[in-house]
Amino acid sequence: MSRTKESSDAKPQRRIVLQELRRRPKVAEWLSKVSREGTASDSTQYNYVVELRLFIEWTYRQGIVAADAEGREEEVLLSIGDRKLAENPRKSMAERIVEQYFDWLEKEKKKARSGCLRAYGVLRSFFKSFGISFIEKCPEVWYENIQRPPLKEQLCRIFDAAPLEEKLMIGLARDLGWRREDIVALTYGDIKQDYEAGEEYLFVQKTTKKERVVASNFIGKETTALLREKLEQRKKSEQFTDRTPLLREDRKPDSMSIEEYSRRIKQAGEKIGVYLRPKLLRKWFRTQATNAGVPRDRVCQMGGWAIPGVGKHYDLPTREELLPQFKAAEPFLIFRKASVISADEVSLEAIRRVAKAIMPEEVFERLEIRYKNPQLSIADKIKVTEEEIERWKQQSKADGGMAWSYLGTPQELQAVGKVLKRIMSLGK
Repeated sequence: MSRTKESSDAKPQRRIVLQELRRRPKVAEWLSKVSREGTASDSTQYNYVVELRLFIEWTYRQGIVAADAEGREEEVLLSIGDRKLAENPRKSMAERIVEQYFDWLEKEKKKARSGCLRAYGVLRSFFKSFGISFIEKCPEVWYENIQRPPLKEQLCRIFDAAPLEEKLMIGLARDLGWRREDIVALTYGDIKQDYEAGEEYLFVQKTTKKERVVASNFIGKETTALLREKLEQRKKSEQFTDRTPLLREDRKPDSMSIEEYSRRIKQAGEKIGVYLRPKLLRKWFRTQATNAGVPRDRVCQMGGWAIPGVGKHYDLPTREELLPQFKAAEPFLIFRKASVISADEVSLEAIRRVAKAIMPEEVFERLEIRYKNPQLSIADKIKVTEEEIERWKQQSKADGGMAWSYLGTPQELQAVGKVLKRIMSLGK
């Protein structure tokens, strides 16, 4: 079976073949061993079986496995692979065949190095699980093209252009930093306590499907608001239980598939011509949380990365411990354009600093309270501050205190305002 572009009829047939292969005794035994070592995700095991099937197809074309071996190819491969090479008795035939397959993938198929290494690792795992050792080191990895997360401005455009459900998918990936299989596995029961209590931040603590570690993180305010909007829409026609998935495909009761989740996020990026994948949002989370100063081990606990060492389930953060750190990271995570500071705002800041310099602390604090009045425009705040400065200028002269000219003439204060404006523009 070729791995070229398949028709819609061929795809279900391939899935049937893979399911049949997965049920064979030797393959099932291998996957059971893999699961015990910590790779228990269904999607990961399915990908392992895909790699094994592609290898079997290649061995047919190379004449390594005979045509009459159909239905028991893995047993034939194990018997062939267990032989030792005449020129090197320590090296198995299995290792030689897998090396040849690796070279074929890289040189003939022109497959990416990372894909060749994935295939090599899967096949090495298969043979080693039945006692066939590999004596050489794994091929080295290098990256010719590093996929970088989109810029914040691009993410902002994607987020603004996306409909509600895609916004929610992107927001969950951005805030949690989890793998796609863990995000689509979220249920109402995972957020129920905080959600029904009306919390702005929803604390989520869940065992990851791949590493089997506990990820502890928050769904931020912005995404929580989107989630409430979506769930309230669904509650009109749906009865919620603890097992109700947060993300699901239209008119389907089951949780959304990881393929559909990836497709929708990819589609959201393509609308504005930006390459976007769930994994890039996971990179975004880790980068921004680190930039916010969150300790490395805490970032790992938040995003579901395994931390080496024992006792990893004994130091899980509580909601109260983790919330301040998430709040510190949140401004770095959210997609917002750089704010534009108006000339009036610069003028207000300049005159506010003058007021702070000449007024007693308690008087200036009372003036600051007036700034918080939502009914006052910036122009009103400038007028109020100028009046207060004038009053304290006159009082200073009457008391024989500091002369107003010491602070500067109006022209000099205007020059200070221009300097402040330029300094603030550097932060854009």
